[in-house]
Amino acid sequence: MLLSRVANACYWLSRYRERAEFTARVLDVNLVSLLDTSAFIGNDADWEPIVRINGCGAFFAGKSSEQIDALSVTQVVCLEPTNTNSILGCIRSARENARQAREQISSEMWEQINEMYHFVNRLQLHELIQHPHEVLSVVKNGALLMQGLADQTMMHGEGWHFIQMGRYLERANTTCRLLSARLDPAYSRTQGYMETLYWIAVLKSASSLEAYHKTYGAPVSAREAIEFMMLNEQSPRSILFCLEQAAHSLRYASGQIVQRFANDAERLMGRMASDLHYLRLEDIEILPFLQELQDNLLVVNEAITDAYFSYEVA
Repeated sequence: MLLSRVANACYWLSRYRERAEFTARVLDVNLVSLLDTSAFIGNDADWEPIVRINGCGAFFAGKSSEQIDALSVTQVVCLEPTNTNSILGCIRSARENARQAREQISSEMWEQINEMYHFVNRLQLHELIQHPHEVLSVVKNGALLMQGLADQTMMHGEGWHFIQMGRYLERANTTCRLLSARLDPAYSRTQGYMETLYWIAVLKSASSLEAYHKTYGAPVSAREAIEFMMLNEQSPRSILFCLEQAAHSLRYASGQIVQRFANDAERLMGRMASDLHYLRLEDIEILPFLQELQDNLLVVNEAITDAYFSYEVA
């Protein structure tokens, strides 16, 4: 069986990789969407949701909306070393976990995380400000390449399944955070053209715009975008899909093959997925429901830690 410390490293390596990719994508989409919306609304309103999504509000405590601008947010979200959710912080943490899981991951994965680590370590703020799309694309593509290498070069055993767990739990959590921030009445747009642009940007932030159009066609509407990102069973970015995939990897780790559960993590994950299967948006208040989902994901993370990562030193 996989050592607890190695399983833990695989799990968190994947979570930090996913978080770095998500952060780079959200920031890139926000910068591009400003080109479409700046003629209609002030730029300050478009940066506060990024702070919320990244969970770095403490860095802007006491600051006015005018002080939360492109430069300050980009610095904190991308290159602030004390922000554990920044791209720099995530890549550093992913590399440290990769080092601890070196016996499980492939050489190609190790080389890729090293390349990303040295890239972000050398990155200067002025380079990021001058060429944001190019720099953020390097981060996004590097993170996606690393996941592809995991799928194509690792044995699909316990180590790989813990990587899958981390990947999909983190993705479910980030999608919840994205929707929660974007549904805040202070930032959401509700009139015609602006609503469409707004939700196009939200779907792009989850790499889901093309998949949405293949499912619903056009135009983009708030209700259908929310439904797609929460409840679609085939979209790899939807919350339901993520919970199902994480549940599958949990069952593999426990060896449970019948339709029951071996531990609290499996029970909670299965219950959350089942609730979403039979959910109708009109039956819930979406913002409280998303907050409850995030709380439950935190409980699942703690249950996984108790079941697989905690151990006593004799």
